[in-house]
Amino acid sequence: MTGARPGGAPLLPPPPPGPSPFLLRLWEEADLPLVVAAAADPYTVSVTTLPDPCDEAAARRYIESRALVLSRGVGVPLVIADTRTGRGVGGITLSLRDAAEGRGSLGYWVAPGYRGCGAAAHALRLASAWAHDALGVPRLELAIEPWNTGSLRVAGAAGFRREGLMRRWQEIGGERRDLYLYARLAGDPRP
Repeated sequence: MTGARPGGAPLLPPPPPGPSPFLLRLWEEADLPLVVAAAADPYTVSVTTLPDPCDEAAARRYIESRALVLSRGVGVPLVIADTRTGRGVGGITLSLRDAAEGRGSLGYWVAPGYRGCGAAAHALRLASAWAHDALGVPRLELAIEPWNTGSLRVAGAAGFRREGLMRRWQEIGGERRDLYLYARLAGDPRP
């Protein structure tokens, strides 16, 4: 499994083929308003590393932390951006902490105001195909709360299959929560 080009530069997802409403790119300073808007949603803050409270300085530190995650090789944090405007609408991160075991995990969020437009499903399809094809990650996983029907639909639309319920798997918002485990294997049919 490789995560870098010769010379140490990170291997990043290529632009999507053909006309596409969304693309994946690195975080940049222009994404400060996106971070502030997303951090205004208490649930998004509870399941991500977004800062709470979040002002411009906290948003800047968050964006800087994305570059550190990438440089350390433990993950690839990317912005989900509108192809026409380049404006960020959300974030998606491929975690490579379990890469030695052949597993990666993905987490994604879309800022309020951009939900329901297909950004998360599109980004998850792009990131998954890239992780399998370019990075050679054989298994990708998602953990989703059972009540989160939007995220469950996103997982299905991106070719992930539900494998089981992990009872009281993770603390979210101060309490242990059940999470569904979804997975996609490199050889699974592509959506």
